[in-house]
Amino acid sequence: MASSSKIDDSEITATNNLFSAVVTLTSPPLPT
Repeated sequence: MASSSKIDDSEITATNNLFSAVVTLTSPPLPT
């Protein structure tokens, strides 16, 4: 389970980075 957790963390990080890039490119910046 430990190694699969590491893989999941890497996939989640990559997915989050891709999602953030897509949102940044396709959406106007939103105030936080």
